[in-house]
Amino acid sequence: MNTVARGLGIRRGPVAGLRAAKDPATPTRTRSPIDAGDGRFGFLIGTGFWARFLREYDSRNGPGGLRAAGVMARGLQSTLVSGPFVRDLFEPTVASLTVNDDPPTHGSFTMIAAAVVPQVGLGFAPFRGVLDAPDKLHGLAFTSSPGRVALQLPRLFLGKAPSLPDWGGTVTRLQVDAETPIEWAIDGDVQAATAQLTLSCGPALEFCLP
Repeated sequence: MNTVARGLGIRRGPVAGLRAAKDPATPTRTRSPIDAGDGRFGFLIGTGFWARFLREYDSRNGPGGLRAAGVMARGLQSTLVSGPFVRDLFEPTVASLTVNDDPPTHGSFTMIAAAVVPQVGLGFAPFRGVLDAPDKLHGLAFTSSPGRVALQLPRLFLGKAPSLPDWGGTVTRLQVDAETPIEWAIDGDVQAATAQLTLSCGPALEFCLP
């Protein structure tokens, strides 16, 4: 997951990282991964079109950047004609979303995601600023149509909050309670569907920045 490494500020390879870990002068960054329960920890977690995008990404061959760009290009093309590909990607999930200890929000979500690193790939940094809050995670929740999401891509690329009715912000806890089990992914790996997902920050880890 080079996206996670870059998001943490790690720019060099594993050999340089091992050498840096032995040097007490190496700068470090403290970051808490997301605790998804049952001993599962990660840095990027998402449901809905996040997980479906990764499912399509995994079905392709070639370098990661080209595969991701190919899925995005196909999605944008399908959006223009309201094709079956984008309808599958954005199939809504009826769920309740609880943010921190606030009353739950009930709705039809096309994506709910959380991260503790700013980038998701292809230069997009929708979680920009999350590194300034090492004990929190950054959440996103989308209810918009594919076309409206496409119009927001420039904002997300620049790390700005999505436009209403979509939401984004730094929180300590997110809980998703879906009417039916939903696909989700953690750090690029699509998981078995679940009807409930609770996300919070796990134990603090210290990363070397070679």
